Amino acid sequence: MQPTRPLQGLRVLDLTQMAAGPFCTMLFADAGADVIKIERPGTGDLMREFGPFRPGMDALRLGGGIFRFSRNKRSIALDLRSPAGQDLLRELVKHADVVWENYAPGTMERFGLGYAQLREVNPRIIYAAISGFGHADIYESPYGQRAAYDLIAQALSGLMDITGQRDGPPTAVGTIIGDLVPALYCTIGVLMALRMREITGQGQLVDVAMYDAMAALCERPAMTYALTGEATSRGGETIAGPYDIYRARDGYVAIAAAPSTSWTSLCKAIGREDLMSDPRLATPGDRARCDESVLRPILEGWLAERGKVEASDYLGERGVAAAPVQTVAEMMACPHIAARRMVLTMEHPVVGAVRIMGNPVKMSAVPEPEARRVPDVGEHTDEVLREVLGYDAARIAAVRASGAVG
Repeated sequence: MQPTRPLQGLRVLDLTQMAAGPFCTMLFADAGADVIKIERPGTGDLMREFGPFRPGMDALRLGGGIFRFSRNKRSIALDLRSPAGQDLLRELVKHADVVWENYAPGTMERFGLGYAQLREVNPRIIYAAISGFGHADIYESPYGQRAAYDLIAQALSGLMDITGQRDGPPTAVGTIIGDLVPALYCTIGVLMALRMREITGQGQLVDVAMYDAMAALCERPAMTYALTGEATSRGGETIAGPYDIYRARDGYVAIAAAPSTSWTSLCKAIGREDLMSDPRLATPGDRARCDESVLRPILEGWLAERGKVEASDYLGERGVAAAPVQTVAEMMACPHIAARRMVLTMEHPVVGAVRIMGNPVKMSAVPEPEARRVPDVGEHTDEVLREVLGYDAARIAAVRASGAVG
């Protein structure tokens, strides 16, 4: 039978927690891989502790955090601190394609479960690791043992320094981009490693540092500095204009009309064809330099009489790239988001219906991923031991008695 999903037939052992790693493995689960989430007995993924919560969710260790990244996975409760649990993981590795973890470097090695040890068990294994500053197996960072979170990666990368108002302090991006961007890079890396395994028959380590991934996003500011020695100013790069956020009657509108054709369309749309011949606004660079002194008063004067949606629609119909700055609530109610199935509903027997963000990868020959509910900690332990390792009831009972699983 032909697979209906691109990663059907792959098995992933998901030892990740919190955000970066679980986001990767969720993408694999959406694509059809059998993702077995390995959690600590009793407590599970730390993300289960994080809200938001509906009434009663905290007692069930079902914080909103776990709903974000655990759809379509199976959960087993495995104690990696015990020798029996470590042995059981090695047995599972023999039947897996990918091991994914995001512990501090050296943690898995202390358990005897690092890449060097697990490739002895299964030479074809792809071992994916996300950490703040990378593992020493490939390149050793002087920051290798430091703790890192989204905020730390954003701060170090240079991205935070160029984000925020021109006269304001450095500002963190309002979502955990320092986790999600490394996750996307790591997902790409694992797919490349799987392709290479088809050629060589061998697995390898895929090592992604959060700092590296965030620094890579600063490619244009880095190039500007490398070529000119000039730093990119906070509040946006002033290389072409108009290309900024402008105040409307009831909010803000983003206008991107830097190219000459777009500039012409904008001038006509707002009834200011005279601006097209203004020598102060002759080039995109000129317009960027005059944005605050000339363009902003004109554009915000026009926008002041219009709502952000009305103005954006009007400009868009006239060939100008414009959009309202939407709240999250407005985004989730947007007809585009609905049409593209970017909000999914996950049903849970206790919590009820939970709306979550969907998968942005749409494929013509692949059905849209479902949102199978978040598993309870260890919900599939017996099922995985039977299906993957072929254990019967007596052997499962023996494994439980050993303390390897919860």
